[in-house]
Amino acid sequence: MKNLWLKILLTIAALIIIGIIGLFILIKLAFGTSTSSYEIDLGDDKKLFGTESYSADFADVFYGAHFNLLADNDTFCLGSALFIDQPNWRDSLKLFELDDWFVLQVSANPLVEFHGVSKNHQLTLDTTLVPQYLRKDTVFSKKYQTQVPMWDNDGLSRLDSVKNNFWYVSYTYKDNYHPPMNYFKLTVSYLLNSKTGKLETQHVYDREIIKHIAKKEEPN
Repeated sequence: MKNLWLKILLTIAALIIIGIIGLFILIKLAFGTSTSSYEIDLGDDKKLFGTESYSADFADVFYGAHFNLLADNDTFCLGSALFIDQPNWRDSLKLFELDDWFVLQVSANPLVEFHGVSKNHQLTLDTTLVPQYLRKDTVFSKKYQTQVPMWDNDGLSRLDSVKNNFWYVSYTYKDNYHPPMNYFKLTVSYLLNSKTGKLETQHVYDREIIKHIAKKEEPN
């Protein structure tokens, strides 16, 4: 009888240990970091390749990607980006080829990023267009000295189009932390300076109010 109870206890202990190990493995698979390689055929004998990483916590899933471009029988490094809750991050990539530059557009919600390299490998471009950074833009400041973007995460940027090396980007931002406040949409055109690798502001267009939140009246 004692041997029977001992076998039962040992079986239960073994099952508990197996369950703990299994739970640990599941947690590690779900919230640990895993790395793999990827390859994207861009056509025209161009290919994007590199490594991607996956990790998660209880709130978000993170995808990291390192970009290498194979083009013109040469390999160009285009940096890296982090995507949050974007399992289809590959769909957010678009490559632009200028006379002496390759520029990769990355739409990492809610912001657009540009990762570029000159064809002679001498210059690189690595910039994220953040609405709040318009505060430091002299062209923007001259036109709009008040109602500047607030320092919070409630804003976005998008690439609208590229024409003759002019990059048209739209921003959405708000001008206050609490009501009353306005949400604005604003378009800015940039020129990529091929000699410096910098995006230079060319024109700030008239903005429009896309949403207004009025201040609540105090009860009597």
